[in-house]
Amino acid sequence: MFLSLFLCTVALNDTESSQAADDIKFTKIESIPFNTLNVDLGPLKNLKSTLDSILNKSSSAISKSSPIPAGNNEKDPNNYSVLVSVNKSSVLVEDAKGNIISKRAAGSDDASAIKEAINIIDQGTILCIGTFHINSPIDNLKSDICLSGVPGQTIFDCSKMKTDVFPCGCGGSGYAAMTTPLAEDAAKGSSVIKVSDASGYKEGDFVKLVDDESITGFKKGEIHRIQKVQSKEIIFEDELQDDYTVGNSANIRRLNLSSDITVNGIKFIGPGTETDLSLFGLFLLKNFRFVNNEVTDFGRAAIYLSDSLESSIENNTFENIFMTGLGYSVAVTNACNDIQIRDNRFKVKGRHYITAGAGTGTRSSGGFARNIKVINNTFENCLQEAINSHPPFVGPIEIIGNKFESCGKGIEISNGNTVIVDNDFINCPLGIQLLGDETREHNIHSNEFKEYKEKILIETSNMTMYGNICNGQFIVKRDEVEFL
Repeated sequence: MFLSLFLCTVALNDTESSQAADDIKFTKIESIPFNTLNVDLGPLKNLKSTLDSILNKSSSAISKSSPIPAGNNEKDPNNYSVLVSVNKSSVLVEDAKGNIISKRAAGSDDASAIKEAINIIDQGTILCIGTFHINSPIDNLKSDICLSGVPGQTIFDCSKMKTDVFPCGCGGSGYAAMTTPLAEDAAKGSSVIKVSDASGYKEGDFVKLVDDESITGFKKGEIHRIQKVQSKEIIFEDELQDDYTVGNSANIRRLNLSSDITVNGIKFIGPGTETDLSLFGLFLLKNFRFVNNEVTDFGRAAIYLSDSLESSIENNTFENIFMTGLGYSVAVTNACNDIQIRDNRFKVKGRHYITAGAGTGTRSSGGFARNIKVINNTFENCLQEAINSHPPFVGPIEIIGNKFESCGKGIEISNGNTVIVDNDFINCPLGIQLLGDETREHNIHSNEFKEYKEKILIETSNMTMYGNICNGQFIVKRDEVEFL
């Protein structure tokens, strides 16, 4: 059995901030034997979500989390710690009892009122009501803060911004200046490392472990939390995902993570496509939640996540996020781990709605995104790949229950372990493409393709694929094609 495939050569030009421009060329290759695909299910047992749990939709990996209430416009002290509201020509900052903390003229730059509200509380909800003109960065996001709005009543107009609106950790302040080298090699599966000097580390610290071994020029790395320090031995709370060697200059760097930041119920209006800025540039976050928001008219990125853990982007609308050679609604980079992107709508125009990759040349360099779940989203009118990973990637990435309509390409994964299940592809010239030279594991089934030109294109091995319906013309079952 033979299938005619198009193999895709992608030339990437990554910058320090992990953005890339794609130059894509297609070469027709006839008669590639389909039976060269490995259909052994055994390797798939290593994936975090098993086939049975996906089919039953009962896996904890895809369990639906509870939405955060948007709040209301009543001055109820149970709903917020600080209220920031636009009242005719003024912006008021009030406490939960209605006491006015400050009053300033509205419209010139309302970012100062938002920043003041963040500064005056250690934790809690800041409720924002009205249209705010944001003309300078809100650069003081901190742990245990919920920035909340009322859908339809809260707008952040960022149309005059020239730099990232919410930079969090972008200056590298959360990364210790010095690193500590490993004294001995550390093996995958171990939770213990030995270092030359552990005096600067303590229980509860987060550290990033890297070495110089690379995939396509990018260093591997991962983030761990310290459970115990004894003498020159550091014990982590979980196991290493890779081997790290003294010969490859393995080292650790202490990190300062912010945690439990939520943004909810706000419409963000950007300066337009082809603008070189992001709405959120986020480094070193744990449990960041972006829910029930609208984002429209940004260029480089809506949300850029780097070295962040256990975060979710849910029930939002992303519209018109585009910049030639860049343009990402959600970018997941470097050593991010456990990121959920679910129940969102991506529409009007995009380049890559979701991308995963890595960067070079800064303290944040090192590591590849792992455990990404893309569930129940709708992707419309993407000019290139709606979901994309650049070659420095490991995964696994689980893409489940999504709808792709009128996208240049639905999914392109380079060098990533994948589960692609129960997705619909409508009028996409190319549905799924898998690339890469690294040893990876892939499971593709129960997807439906309608109004297509090509179906599933493969330039990799270690594949299990069955039950994909291609426009009612044939069904792919394991290692053979059954024509109808």
